[in-house]
Amino acid sequence: MPNEQLKKDLWKKVFCNESIVKHNHYYRDICYAIKEQTGFLLSKDTIRNLIEDRNKPSPRTLDIYATFLLGGSQGNPFTFQDYLERCQQRETNVAENQTPSGALSDDQGKKKLVFILLPVCFTILAAVLFSMQPKKSEKHIWLEEFHTNSPAELQHRGWEIIDFDSTYWNQIRDGSLTLFTQYGDYSSNLIDSTVHNFVYRKLDCTHCEITVKIVDFNPYNRYQQAAIYLLDSNLNRSNNIRFSFAVLGPDTIFEHRTKTHRVHNNRGIQIFNQVNGRTVHFTEQLRVQIYDKGELPLAEKEIRLKIKITPGHYQTAYIINDSIEGFTSFEKGNLHFSPAYIGLACLGNGVKASTYPSSGDDIPAYFDYVMVEGCDR
Repeated sequence: MPNEQLKKDLWKKVFCNESIVKHNHYYRDICYAIKEQTGFLLSKDTIRNLIEDRNKPSPRTLDIYATFLLGGSQGNPFTFQDYLERCQQRETNVAENQTPSGALSDDQGKKKLVFILLPVCFTILAAVLFSMQPKKSEKHIWLEEFHTNSPAELQHRGWEIIDFDSTYWNQIRDGSLTLFTQYGDYSSNLIDSTVHNFVYRKLDCTHCEITVKIVDFNPYNRYQQAAIYLLDSNLNRSNNIRFSFAVLGPDTIFEHRTKTHRVHNNRGIQIFNQVNGRTVHFTEQLRVQIYDKGELPLAEKEIRLKIKITPGHYQTAYIINDSIEGFTSFEKGNLHFSPAYIGLACLGNGVKASTYPSSGDDIPAYFDYVMVEGCDR
């Protein structure tokens, strides 16, 4: 019962009706409404899971729903228990206000009229006051969900492609941009500075947060990675920041609980800051997974990478799979150029051809969305 009532209340608050329609477009609108009021960011997949009864929301997600429905925010949060108590009080009030069938006395008629008129007057007053308030500034700048991904359609929406390779332009999953970990990189101080199917678009902001979601990515060979790039106005390979999820080193074997285990693929987060052809900062953070010997590694179900930029500075954060704590802060530092473009790319095996030759198959990464939002100065 609580989840059914929750769905109805959520839908009614956002769309002012109770006719629930299952579609990505509506799930996205709910995400925007929650973000605008509360400051909390939920993905459309989280909304879909609730509306379509795919799985139970986490306690943190339930608290976010409650905060939104009860008029709260990050600074004034509510819990799901608060919401349940409010629902119980609402049911009690409805029961108490029900009138037995039959003729009403004059006093009863007057009371009923008051109960009818009060909400109407309150609604009219609220509408007037709302219309008199100044409009909130729109934080959302643009959102790309990659529903259609032919080169022509992407170009129509503002995207361009560097070193297009039709052999690896196989959009095998609807609603995602598919890029493969082909051999190469996009920087000036490496022997081979080519990365195929590098997709980029103008950023058009100086104070903003960029969030990219990647799903079902299973890198297993050294240097395989899916990345966000920040590029200067000249698309110069000498000036860029790369923020990626990557395989960071070779496998190692060790004994654990009487079994041989493999740290299969030291996957992790990586930041690479290059200025005028020189690497000024490089940091990586391992996320180790332990598998029984012979067990196949699992694809990372959901990776979200976030970069916040302000003039002269950048800050990064990430979520790997489910995290009730939200984003984990990562690297921050000085920004030595003005980012004018955002790029999406997959990098392959052995970016230094003379040292580490390619030794693995090209695998896909599915870019689910890119969202750019304004942020505080």
